[in-house]
Amino acid sequence: MPTKKIKKDLRNISSLKLWSKNPRYIKKEDFKRLKKSIKKFGQFKPIIITSEGVIVGGNMRLRAMRELGIKKIWVSEIDVQTTSEILKISLLDNEGFGKYDEEALAELLSQETIDIPLEDYKINVGKNINLQKVLDKFAPSGEDILDDIEEPEMITCPKCGHKFEP
Repeated sequence: MPTKKIKKDLRNISSLKLWSKNPRYIKKEDFKRLKKSIKKFGQFKPIIITSEGVIVGGNMRLRAMRELGIKKIWVSEIDVQTTSEILKISLLDNEGFGKYDEEALAELLSQETIDIPLEDYKINVGKNINLQKVLDKFAPSGEDILDDIEEPEMITCPKCGHKFEP
């Protein structure tokens, strides 16, 4: 049973505010893909907000929906009191708990009945980096402990030859 109250609702998009301390960003090409997916599939995941209408999870989706002219969106309002609680929820909203079985995924993608434009999707198959390591690296007097982590190899599309990050 959750320890925090969650209220699900539809809200006017104009009443919501981006979280000014949001540490996430999105590349231009990924933002285009996000807008394309929202246009095609709609909003299938709620935006997480505080009682004041500040976005805790979904800042990029909110921006995309605003650009698409969407007026009302699905939100989950949570009861958070501190920046620490907001950050915890934000981190969880963006964390991928599961992993892909790459072989099973490749098998699915190669089936003739699957028609998915690969350039519209991106999955993270790289190494997960522990938050303590990030803090250690970028906090004052941190060491370059991420240097020993290999960069993911670029993937080349077998059809068009385009290279992209995994």
